[in-house]
Amino acid sequence: DYRSWVATMCLMQIMITKTNVHRTLAAAFLVSGKMTCDRYYSNVHIANVTGLPVTDLNQLEREFVLLLEFSLHVTNEELEEMLANVSSSGR
Repeated sequence: DYRSWVATMCLMQIMITKTNVHRTLAAAFLVSGKMTCDRYYSNVHIANVTGLPVTDLNQLEREFVLLLEFSLHVTNEELEEMLANVSSSGR
């Protein structure tokens, strides 16, 4: 759910604005893909899709995992709560 995502970004000290939401989502997508998939898209591919320079995307990825303090694991309970929020917001 969007509110949970914004709250998480605030806790991570990331101020989401109209000018950086695209870059923040690209970094989140990149990191989550690498965390959850055995075969994931390369940084070059994500950079091409998003229109970001690959050097910027690499830097965003580094900053994102540092802000998360490399704590990338999501528990089953957290996942179930997020899925319930997404399901209820779609009604």
